Amino acid sequence: MRYRSHARRSTYWRLAESLLSNPGSFFGETMVEVRLKEGDRLEWAIKKFRREVQRAGILRDIRRRRFYVKPSEAKRLKAAAARRRRRRQVQRQRRNEF
Repeated sequence: MRYRSHARRSTYWRLAESLLSNPGSFFGETMVEVRLKEGDRLEWAIKKFRREVQRAGILRDIRRRRFYVKPSEAKRLKAAAARRRRRRQVQRQRRNEF
């Protein structure tokens, strides 16, 4: 699909085009599917597609897999996330004590 302007297409459009061009090769995830009925508007379908992609976590997964992360770096990131979760949990408990 070609566009006359050279403006960047949104991430959702690129994702939709890649899914439509090669539907079976998307990380083994379940496909996001939006079925249109006769008379449904395209804007509604795009909005619904965006919600389903968001709910399925596909964009998050794409961003996460965009670059290779060494195992040591992944371990460090995982530990940092655990520290953040634990800190938030302690803060919630302290707030609920009062």
